[in-house]
Amino acid sequence: MKRETKLLVAAVVLVCVLIASCTDDSSNPANGDTPDNCTWTARTSGTLNEFFDVVWSGSQFVAVTDGGLIFTSVNGLTWSKRFNGPPDPYPDLPDSALLMAACVHNGLIVAVGKGGAIVTSFDGLTWTIRESHTSGFLKAIASSGSIVVAFGLSGMFVTSPNGVDWTTHTAESAWSEVFDAVWHDTMFVAVADRGSIMTSAAGITWHTRSSGVDRYIYCITSGPMIVAAGDNGTFLISSDGATWQSRTVSNFDVKNITWNSGRYIAVGDEGLILRSTDADDWVTCESGTTEWLSAVAASNTRVVAVGHAGLILTSP
Repeated sequence: MKRETKLLVAAVVLVCVLIASCTDDSSNPANGDTPDNCTWTARTSGTLNEFFDVVWSGSQFVAVTDGGLIFTSVNGLTWSKRFNGPPDPYPDLPDSALLMAACVHNGLIVAVGKGGAIVTSFDGLTWTIRESHTSGFLKAIASSGSIVVAFGLSGMFVTSPNGVDWTTHTAESAWSEVFDAVWHDTMFVAVADRGSIMTSAAGITWHTRSSGVDRYIYCITSGPMIVAAGDNGTFLISSDGATWQSRTVSNFDVKNITWNSGRYIAVGDEGLILRSTDADDWVTCESGTTEWLSAVAASNTRVVAVGHAGLILTSP
């Protein structure tokens, strides 16, 4: 073989090797979460209000704000204002119409907030103000399908079988503040102040669990494992709600977390977005912002994160 031919063959082999290395199967998302899965785009919300929560109802995303406003979107890309806020029980406080949290209870969207505010809607268009029988600040909400529980301060909480008729309660083991709650298999699990974990089978009687950490835990979600997160990137992981393992993943506070399509997705301060398939190894995504993100929700095709001054991000 002539020298020129040998050089040509060698060059072809080298190109093939380089192509193979660039298409190595380890970059396949099926083999683990990678930064390539983390493309986020800013969307126009139409408001400068602070978003505090977002949920997927099964047909649309629903986001609530500090002005008591409610926005909806069927695809996460285009948003419309649907509710102008509940009556203001404290006219001297500019944020008194604040809506803090939302959930979906048997198809009914339920949003709660300051002054005992509860508003509900089946379609996201028409909203009805409900009587909560409390003037307390409702900061978190979760549904089991049989009962929906909204949490206030100092052990106060309200429950409803249908999202319409509400009853007030006071927990025997009073918490100062519940930040988030979730239904996991056969029980509610709530995260409270200073690392406290509360569990309940029926949503009425609550039991305190030890998380092993003395930090604020702001959010919790249910996947194959129960995963909670909070101050300085602290994550708590449990299979049963009683025994917890902790790890530190980031230097920034994590404010919300969800499970969808085989991944945990967490958001927080300084534009933090994290993804993980197992709650053990986490990938940091490039969000394109340094503003805080307060909540995240996902449909089967899209993830939506919301936050400061009307910020909305979507992936893909």
